[in-house]
Order: sequence, then structure tokens, then C-alpha cells
Amino acid sequence: MSVSKQALEALIAPRRVAVVGATTRQEAAGNRVLLHAAGPRFTGTVVGVNPRYEEVEGRPCFASLEAMPDTPDCAIMVVADSRVEAAVEDAARAGVKGIVLLGRLYDPGHDNPSLSQRVSAIAREAGMAVCGANCMGLFNSIDDCRLSLGDVTGIDLPGRIALLSHSGSTWSGLGSNHRPVRFSVGVSMGNEVATGVPDYLNYLIERPETAAVAMVLESVRDGERFIGAIEAADKAGVPVVALKLGRSDLAREFALSHSGALAGDDRVYDAVFARHNVVRVDALDEMMD
Repeated sequence: MSVSKQALEALIAPRRVAVVGATTRQEAAGNRVLLHAAGPRFTGTVVGVNPRYEEVEGRPCFASLEAMPDTPDCAIMVVADSRVEAAVEDAARAGVKGIVLLGRLYDPGHDNPSLSQRVSAIAREAGMAVCGANCMGLFNSIDDCRLSLGDVTGIDLPGRIALLSHSGSTWSGLGSNHRPVRFSVGVSMGNEVATGVPDYLNYLIERPETAAVAMVLESVRDGERFIGAIEAADKAGVPVVALKLGRSDLAREFALSHSGALAGDDRVYDAVFARHNVVRVDALDEMMD
């Protein structure tokens, strides 16, 4: 099931952003995310969601997403896993089309369906685009929007390369690189509970600033749709460079535990990449070159 362009636009290029779990506690993640969400060039609005406050760091704060007078395009969830399902339900009722899930969605004792499966079902039913779960978030250097737990330092100037990464640490490192390589959009995809590589890739190759796409992959969940997306990129003349993690047995075990999907046969990736003109690299330095 594909995600609509409207939902992906709300996630990646939002004009109205809500930080669910915003707080005045300066050491808390909800405070850091609120402070860093809007860069100096961002012309949209950022508000908080927390029933304890009416204002956080000079920004309006609302009791819920439903209580907001204007529906946000995107909500970033900075709450405990035990509160995520209720927060996503609130987003669905409010008509929010993009959400960022930073947490692991760990729900001990409730495995059938799991928290991840329940959240996925809510998001798909509501037609949402979801970044995560278990991710670092995303950034958009064109609009200067940073929906992330970490402060990415390398996006002060807009770029023309889109970045998709399953690895949060790699996403953060590349986004903060000190080389003359600038990214337009960077998505830390995490577990892809409702939105995957094909959705992002199909959307990004249609953005006018996208001159190339860099992908750091641990696994591919939907092979048919993935092949369709890289084929579309090839036809659109947008170069794709891919670093496929998980070549060794140990790396494959890590990819499975981290992304929740099988790493797959490496020879298959070689064949698919070659057929659709995806440049495969073996290291981050090679990708950046």
C-alpha cells in the first residue's frame, strides 16, 4: 500500500508543525526538539502539545492535536512508548497527515497485535505518512525544518542531494558532514511502520531540487515496489547511490534486529542495482566522494 504524495508532503515539507510532548524542562527531549524544529529560514509555525502548558519556549502549547484551531501538517511524537498509540489516535482524529515516531514502540506483554502493528494500522487507515519508528527523525534544508531528536549541524545551506538512511547514526553523521556535500532532505527511516523506501524515493525524485539520491539500506521490505521506485528514478534521470549494509553474517543479524526486516541475498541487490543503474558503494567515504 503506497502513501499519498499529499501525506509525504505534509511529513517532509510541513508548514505547520506540532511537537507532542513539548516541555519547559530544558534537559528533556521535548524541549530540545521544540527549540530545534525551526531553523532561521523556516517560514512556517511550530507549536507544542502538552496539557500541562499554554506556552513553551515562547510558542503556543495546546492540550491535544484535536484542540488546535489549525490542523498541523506534521506532528513529531516526543512521548514515552506507552503514550504513543493515544498520541497517534489523536493525530488521526485531528486529520494530521505526517507524523515522526522517534521511540522504539516497545510494548512488553502485548504482542498480538504489537504496539508497532497497532500504530501502523491507525496510520494506514488515516492515510498518514510516518517517519520511524525507532529513528532519529528528518530534516529539510530547503525549508530549514528539523524534526529530529539530534541537532543536525550541516544543513544551514540548502543542498540538492536527498538522503534516505535506515541507520540513525549514519543519517546524523552524513547530515552533519564537513565536506562540501549538502543534502536537501534527510530521512532517518527507522523501522518503516507505515512508510518505506519506495514511498520516499518516488516522492523525492519529483521534488525539483533533487539532483541525486543517496541511500543507506539495511534491508528492503517490499522488493517489487522498491524495484519500481529505482526504475522510476532511472527513467527520471535522477542518479541513485546506495550503500547496502549487512554483507557479513554479523551485519545481517544487526540489520534484522534494527530494522525488523531481512537483509536478503547480497547477490540479488547487486543484480537489481546494476539493472536499474543504481551506483553501489561499499563505504560512506566512497558515497560522499
